[in-house]
Amino acid sequence: MFQKSFNYCRMGDDYSYHHRPGKKQKQTGFMLLCEVALGDMNAIKEAAYMEKAPEGTHSTKGIGQRGPDFSKSIVLPSGVGIPMGQVITYPVDPKEQYNHYNYYRLQHNEYIVYDASQVRVRYLLQVSDQDPNRN
Repeated sequence: MFQKSFNYCRMGDDYSYHHRPGKKQKQTGFMLLCEVALGDMNAIKEAAYMEKAPEGTHSTKGIGQRGPDFSKSIVLPSGVGIPMGQVITYPVDPKEQYNHYNYYRLQHNEYIVYDASQVRVRYLLQVSDQDPNRN
């Protein structure tokens, strides 16, 4: 979808959405928790092929249908923001003449950087699917 880039999300369910092996398979995987310097973002509502950020920007924000409620975020002394709110469905701008699906082509927010120096890996987590409804 976004080529030659590092893609990041703000919610753990984004990870499982993109890396689900199958409905009946027990899933174990790894997730990196990173600090990502986004700088000025190019905001888009659908996937596009890009090998670098557009002129005048440092990253791309893919705006999705759902994501964290940023009004509940906390900001660390270092300036790093951590979203703490519930997952919400973002409202559609009433000026737009599209239905909700066409307005947001991406399911979740995605943050894309094209330069590895903008990424600081903080933690490596091993995660397992503990869903009792799976066989």
